[in-house]
Amino acid sequence: MAESTVWIVAIFSIIFALLGGHILLTKVLPPLKKILSSVLKDENSVSSLMSILIVLVAVIVLGKVIEMLAVPGNATVNMLLVIQPGLDVIKDFGMYIGYLILGLVIVIGLKNWK
Repeated sequence: MAESTVWIVAIFSIIFALLGGHILLTKVLPPLKKILSSVLKDENSVSSLMSILIVLVAVIVLGKVIEMLAVPGNATVNMLLVIQPGLDVIKDFGMYIGYLILGLVIVIGLKNWK
């Protein structure tokens, strides 16, 4: 009984992780793209940045799905954990993308202030 409860919780956690990723991709990133387009004026830069953000969202969601699948302790499912270090590297790189965006905002703010 306890094992089935663990699997049910894991499945619901995966569903909500996928739902959260879908909300990010469909409701949060499009307005962010509009804001960046109005500020940056270079459509190629905006498209590239949005592609990076989409990949980061996908990696974060995939990492959560793998994390939730590993919870029940099934040895076969735990084989998925070999993917986790690669996903962690990409997620850690996302932190530097945040610093890059912060720098861009500061530079654009200084340009508009003068």
